[in-house]
Amino acid sequence: MSQLISSSKRKRDDNSLDITRSDIWFEDGNIVLQAESTQFKVYRGMLSRHSSVFRDMLTVPQPPTHQDDLVEGCVVVELSDSSEDLTHVFKALCDRECVDFKLTSWLAD
Repeated sequence: MSQLISSSKRKRDDNSLDITRSDIWFEDGNIVLQAESTQFKVYRGMLSRHSSVFRDMLTVPQPPTHQDDLVEGCVVVELSDSSEDLTHVFKALCDRECVDFKLTSWLAD
């Protein structure tokens, strides 16, 4: 995941929790997903391609977004999933070292 940057924390405003930036943070990503207090900056196309749930969710028209609700120019979508679960999903989608592809050759036999 060479395009990822290290984790950091930022505070959205005085009334919100400290938001943690996940290690899964692509500088050129185009959507920020937030689970609990952790944000992930990933790609809409990747999500839509690999998940019918995300594809359906991202095709639903959304009301206009206020500039203050954006993170690095990206819409923030809050999810009810745990940050740990999303970390595993995104590592499987984004980090080829996470998945043992030798298993897939066994499935093809």
